[in-house]
Amino acid sequence: MLHIFIVFAALAYSFSVSAATEPDFTQLSKSQSWLSLVHYRGVFLHSDSWLSEADDENFFLSDEGKTSPESEFRATYQQQVIDKDQSVICRFPARYVLLHELLGQPIDDAIESCSDFIEWKLKLSAKGASIIFPAAYLDSPSSMFGHTLLRLDQSADVDTTGQLSYTFSYAAKMPDSGSEMAFVYRGLVGGYPGEVSTPPYYLKLKEYRDIESRDIWEYSLDLSDAEVDQLVRHIWEIKPIKFDYFFFDENCSYRVMALLDAIKPNKGLLQASRLYTIPVVTVRDALASGIVKDWSYRPSVKTKLNHLLEQLDESQREWVKQYVQGDIAQLKRALLDDDIDIDTLEVAYQYSRMIPGDDNQSKQKSYTLLRAKNRADGPASLLPTKVPSKRDDQGHGSERLDIAVGRAGDTNYIELGLRPAYHELSDPGVGFPIGSELIFSSGTLRIDEHSSVQLTDYTLIGIKSYKPVTSFFNPTSWAVSIGADRLNGSSSNRLTPKFTGQVGKALHVTKNVMLYSLLGGAFSINSKLEKNNDVIALLDAGFLYRGESVRTVFNTQFRDSVNYGSRHVIQTKVESFYMLNRDVDLKMSIGKTWINKNNLTDISFGINYFF
Repeated sequence: MLHIFIVFAALAYSFSVSAATEPDFTQLSKSQSWLSLVHYRGVFLHSDSWLSEADDENFFLSDEGKTSPESEFRATYQQQVIDKDQSVICRFPARYVLLHELLGQPIDDAIESCSDFIEWKLKLSAKGASIIFPAAYLDSPSSMFGHTLLRLDQSADVDTTGQLSYTFSYAAKMPDSGSEMAFVYRGLVGGYPGEVSTPPYYLKLKEYRDIESRDIWEYSLDLSDAEVDQLVRHIWEIKPIKFDYFFFDENCSYRVMALLDAIKPNKGLLQASRLYTIPVVTVRDALASGIVKDWSYRPSVKTKLNHLLEQLDESQREWVKQYVQGDIAQLKRALLDDDIDIDTLEVAYQYSRMIPGDDNQSKQKSYTLLRAKNRADGPASLLPTKVPSKRDDQGHGSERLDIAVGRAGDTNYIELGLRPAYHELSDPGVGFPIGSELIFSSGTLRIDEHSSVQLTDYTLIGIKSYKPVTSFFNPTSWAVSIGADRLNGSSSNRLTPKFTGQVGKALHVTKNVMLYSLLGGAFSINSKLEKNNDVIALLDAGFLYRGESVRTVFNTQFRDSVNYGSRHVIQTKVESFYMLNRDVDLKMSIGKTWINKNNLTDISFGINYFF
């Protein structure tokens, strides 16, 4: 009887000790550091519901881990702390460190036995990290808002330029074939899995700076050694994991911010209320949080070449154009016959590496100019590219609210406009090349004096890329849009959906003035028409002036129906803007529209507010 009593006493004592020492899983699993590390986000309108953004069952140790932070915490605690399962410790080293910190326990050397992880960590040799922001690239829908990646910086004595350091990059994993429009659609609905990669930085520089000619801004982060180590551990955890890619929210920038949020959960780098994520906005968020300690600039090859060309006189530029654009034999003769200065040779060599043409011929020209440059006396006197006075992140806010009062014909009105993203031709220029436009989900509501309320226009997505023709480059300008307006040439004045595409040319008159002309067409849908649709020929011509405080856009558009020869529209409009500060513009607009034989004059004054 005594031994039975002893057994029960021992069991009771064991249970009481276990109950007293067992962690408070409910509270610990609600810690922001745990929620951020396992990428939990609150479910909208459900205050105590959670959902991890990881879309891969291999990321969870609990069957309920996708939706239950507590279940996942318990499973991780059981397998890493109680069972000391080495495979789980090596698979989730960042969790192992965090669990010990939350439990107030010393961290042992179990991770040092993870040979694959340790080998990978030594290869990275990360001593710091930087946010990398390549500027917007409108020629590809996947890059038209810009891009964000993370560089894992090695020590300065190992990698003085940063080019040998590795990166953390997140992008949609797309098939080898497929159209850009298919990418946009599937990217909007999460049709692609996201893919994490860690290539060396010099490969990303070649892609962004050299091939796509995108200026790059680098933001060095203020991280402790322990935070850098935890960053590397967490990259290891999510490197093989699938996250569904969404073009406007869970994109490249979102995943970088989520990664940093897991390391610095109290900085609030992810804003739960934001419906979309724009790269330059996340850079501003990082700057506002105080996580950025320094920044630097890498100009694109085209930016550098344009700066070099500005330093040559007219005869030097003419020599570069004539002989680099000519055939290789002509270039070799010119190098033998002429006494060419080192500055001209340097610019000619840089230009030869950029011009399109036969690949073998281009390589021969570059090699010939490089040899001539190396034989020349003395160094070049050309100055390096200047760092812009303002960074891209110091431009206007991506969202814009417009308020205006005006008079159309003999009717007064109030107009309200909202553009969630991103930039228009007429907006302030800091951070955006002149002639670039990218609009998403922009609309204008007009309320007239007769209490009539109309949505006058709506743009689901609109892109304009006006690139100036020069004697050295001959790019094509283009514009595409999907939206609706009321300029349909019919008596119904209905809001008519349109799909528009145009191509043309642009020309710089001065640095601040650009002329352009584009020809194309539109397909419209209108049930009031006999055929329920119309094909419209379009011609746009105009100019842009972009000064520091004042900006003006003048445009004339001709619309002519292909299906209905009697329906013509001509619209001329001039808009001027005065920038009060980075966030506020005053605007004035004067326009005249001819629809068939009728005409209408429209004058308005208002304010644009960027936020």
